[in-house]
Amino acid sequence: MVHGNWKNTEIIIALEDTHYTKKFIKELILNTYLGVKMNLEMIGRYSFIAGVIIAIVTGFLGAEYNNTVVLVLVVLGIIIGFLNITEKEIYNFLIAAIALLLTGAANLGVLPVVGQYLGPILTNISTLIAPAVVIVALKAVYTLGKEK
Repeated sequence: MVHGNWKNTEIIIALEDTHYTKKFIKELILNTYLGVKMNLEMIGRYSFIAGVIIAIVTGFLGAEYNNTVVLVLVVLGIIIGFLNITEKEIYNFLIAAIALLLTGAANLGVLPVVGQYLGPILTNISTLIAPAVVIVALKAVYTLGKEK
């Protein structure tokens, strides 16, 4: 079996040998599928990182109610909900998200010095997490309904 970067001649040789043909095709399809799956996981991971960074930076700058920031955070939250959370992680994610959403809803602006920064940051993080929570909660409901 030929591994690594395949050249046209290597593909033809692999396909001519009937013993390796099925294995070659299966490996080619699997590598393509895993490559797509890995790319989606990377997009989900980077969406989360970018969302948190945007939430923190714009929170420091006081841009928590800027329409562009809100739109970007919501879109990143949707991507996170679809791509980041696996079926095994649903319940842990929902519990952590509830804690974050409740913290974001608290009036932390009354805290001296840090409150003026923490409040907007947590509001932005809530804006990021809320769409992901909706999507993941719908996944959980679907999974529960599917099991019966």
